[in-house]
Amino acid sequence: MFNNQEHKDAFLSLCPGKLLTDVEWSSPIFIFTSDEELRRKTAKHIHPKKREINWDAILKNDFGSGHYSAIYWAFTLWAGNSWQWNDKGERIEPIDTMSRAYYMDENLQRTAITALELRWRLKGVNQQQSTRP
Repeated sequence: MFNNQEHKDAFLSLCPGKLLTDVEWSSPIFIFTSDEELRRKTAKHIHPKKREINWDAILKNDFGSGHYSAIYWAFTLWAGNSWQWNDKGERIEPIDTMSRAYYMDENLQRTAITALELRWRLKGVNQQQSTRP
């Protein structure tokens, strides 16, 4: 059911109560819920009741470069920095999240900008809209 929801409904379902105004939580969730593939591959790794996102498990999924870029953006909004993996599966820091944004399609780029607005409190949660045309 979650994957068939519109962006806003999927977003709200993962931001119950105070999590809706928790910008460290809501901004990456806004990205994850904006795209059907991201929803399908990230939903089981998002735990609102614990306020936890299992980033390692999310990154074990097979994504295209645009979706990986969106995940790195989401992590940057969550943690304030970003990282990547080497061939041995070890984290190495940092990656240039801004340059990777060019791999995202227009919808994901717009979503990332809106999520950044949410994170910086330039746009309230009630003002956000789905980025789908």
